[in-house]
Amino acid sequence: MPTSADVVELLNEVMSGALYDTHEEEVDESVWQKQYQFYSSVLESLSPAVTLFKKLPSRPSYRLLILLGGCLGNSLSTKKLCNHGDRLYQLASNILVSYQQSTGAANLGQLFRQDDTASSRHPTFDQLLQEVSLAVSSRPNGTDDSPFTRAPLLRDALIWFSMNVTYPVLCDNNQLGLLHPFALQLLEDYRPPLKSCGLKLLKHLSTEVLISAWRCTGRSEATLNVLLTQRSSYASTTTLLANTFGCIFAFFSAFGADGEENLAQQAG
Repeated sequence: MPTSADVVELLNEVMSGALYDTHEEEVDESVWQKQYQFYSSVLESLSPAVTLFKKLPSRPSYRLLILLGGCLGNSLSTKKLCNHGDRLYQLASNILVSYQQSTGAANLGQLFRQDDTASSRHPTFDQLLQEVSLAVSSRPNGTDDSPFTRAPLLRDALIWFSMNVTYPVLCDNNQLGLLHPFALQLLEDYRPPLKSCGLKLLKHLSTEVLISAWRCTGRSEATLNVLLTQRSSYASTTTLLANTFGCIFAFFSAFGADGEENLAQQAG
């Protein structure tokens, strides 16, 4: 069984290899196969190490969660890892359950509602967002592409966790300040699966984040403008078009008259 130091070293290696020099679509298929094998190997080595989870320092704990969320979230996005087999998803799912149990949490909501203190070392959702943001920004992009196109593991972790936490873990303006632009970046991606993730995340945010957080920043009106503009480009893609209208109506339901007035102006 690995020691705590071994686990920390493995997770550091995962994070250092999570940032690519090129767009993920330019990465050779053989690299994805190696990534799949590497992540599987890491998770297999962690499976018997449940007792070590409590002893992990704060930062390695977040890196473990990013690895787990990235492996799980890839099933929602490009499936570049998932296409090589379902073993990785199963390992990540099982270890996440073990991690939650090691903290006494029954689900993600309970896990992230606990304080991240020196004594408890329980994670918080805000700190997880910060860890992802810091990791992505650690390597300048140098292109007009979203930096997440060069950090798919981090992107997929952000998608998965954001879609699987609800109010009151997901609720405030600070979280919206990171996740709203992220969802719009997904929406602007040329690949339908990532556009779909962006739409689903926007819809999720509209139902979980406090209405006051949306209104005080003008993000609800801006989002509707984007959605109403995007809908015409999805006419040939039935699923995306349906998801777009579902997202639009979710915003109407959440923001009432403001949304209806915006729609009338756009239609005019």
